[in-house]
Amino acid sequence: MIAKTLLNRSFEATLRYVLGKEDAKLIYTNEATAVRGDALQVAKAMAAIAQGRNKPCYHIALSPAQGDQLAGMDWFNLSRDFLKGMGVDNHQAIAVLHTDADFQDGQERPHLHFVINRFDSPSINAHPVCLYFPKIERVVRKLEQDYGLEAIPCSWEVDRRGDAPRQYHQSHKQHQPSARQQLQTFLDQAIEQSANLDEFRSALQPMNISLRESKRGWSFELEGRHFAGYQLGKAYTRDRVEQTITTAKPQPQPETTPDQPMAVELRQLANQTQPIQTSAPVTRAPEAAPAPPESRAASAPATPNPAPIDFDSHAAARSMLQHFRQRLKNQKRKELTFADDRYLVKLDAKSHILTITDNSSGGNGKIIAQDEKTPEGWKVAINQVKPEDEQNFDCDQANREQQQRQKPKQRQPEL
Repeated sequence: MIAKTLLNRSFEATLRYVLGKEDAKLIYTNEATAVRGDALQVAKAMAAIAQGRNKPCYHIALSPAQGDQLAGMDWFNLSRDFLKGMGVDNHQAIAVLHTDADFQDGQERPHLHFVINRFDSPSINAHPVCLYFPKIERVVRKLEQDYGLEAIPCSWEVDRRGDAPRQYHQSHKQHQPSARQQLQTFLDQAIEQSANLDEFRSALQPMNISLRESKRGWSFELEGRHFAGYQLGKAYTRDRVEQTITTAKPQPQPETTPDQPMAVELRQLANQTQPIQTSAPVTRAPEAAPAPPESRAASAPATPNPAPIDFDSHAAARSMLQHFRQRLKNQKRKELTFADDRYLVKLDAKSHILTITDNSSGGNGKIIAQDEKTPEGWKVAINQVKPEDEQNFDCDQANREQQQRQKPKQRQPEL
């Protein structure tokens, strides 16, 4: 089951789309919604709770796989369990079933649309709920198990990113692939026919793809649309492309010339596994005594250097950690909590990120990022932040902006 989510400004526009389809069927409304049926009445009821707050409307679509079989009551129970799993069963919410889409073979594709109010109270102190996308996917994975549906990999487990809902619907209406899909297809072809990065760069030119490179990664341009490597998927970042090319295709061996007969014979002899026959008896040398622990430790091979971090895939994490450090520095504090006390961030004496602890019920005080006191410590911290933490940070940023807008403006004293 695939989930798509949007954060909208208008309940009325969202509900007119969801309830205005000819095949739309109202599946579920909770007690908090109170009003049912007419889209305008439901929108007014939800707007009365939100009271003009910024982007108060969540629009989430769930689309089961083609082989999934769901009856009438299954859709009702699925809607109820999804809202309960997301923790918004006490918020105004409705679920509507659509059947206006098709699978690639033309079979009807039923899917659910949820319209959810982020606020559960008209009070000015009401805190908006944030439905983090990783949390949505975890709830969907559990529903797949509970209802015996086909399991779909999570977005962070897929190397190829899909389009946003708006781009997807636009390309579906026009019956042509989006710019992202076209670029991904061209890059797949270039990777397939290249043996190294130089050949890959050359293969992009006939496809009218411009490549820009920097120390942090690269980006592609096709017909005026620009995409960084990580925006297309992990498989299209520079490190992954280089790894794919070098592991999938053997490096070409240097050609031999007539002037190298001895080198060819030596290479052939080195590849032979036949034992060497000798006429004289062979005596085994006495085994040497085992070396003391100190000498063994001294002769141990050095630990290989860790693989370089792909900073293109951690742009949000870098922004997140930079934001944490700046807020701590501005408030002249060595530790501070973020996202409703979800994260506890501590700094060291040099105002560097020391630890980030997840204090949520699911985190149980687990350290998600820690500086190892090395020159690469900042990179280590970035590498340890997970996609879920980046989503939580984005939601925390949106909440802070909302709170700043809701603060009453101080009136200037009259002269």
